[in-house]
Amino acid sequence: MLERINKRALENENFRNDDNSSILKNRIIIYKKDTMPVIDYYKNLKKLNTINGMQSIEKVSRDILNILWWYKKVDCVFLKITILDLFGLNRS
Repeated sequence: MLERINKRALENENFRNDDNSSILKNRIIIYKKDTMPVIDYYKNLKKLNTINGMQSIEKVSRDILNILWWYKKVDCVFLKITILDLFGLNRS
């Protein structure tokens, strides 16, 4: 994974100073420590939807909209609160 990300960073014209293997390794550690428990939590509640981010932008967008549309029909308030919580924006 490190090789793939390093290659992608080198191919990108917008190289960032924090795109290096040391920073990337730390991001992976933080992801496993902080993000994976949230993913597992929602997976256990059967409220986790996943999307293949390696698809085209159009396909990813369509998949997101399909999920959002389904939740809008089921429970718009739950979705809004969940999204705000995930991004740390729910201050109510």
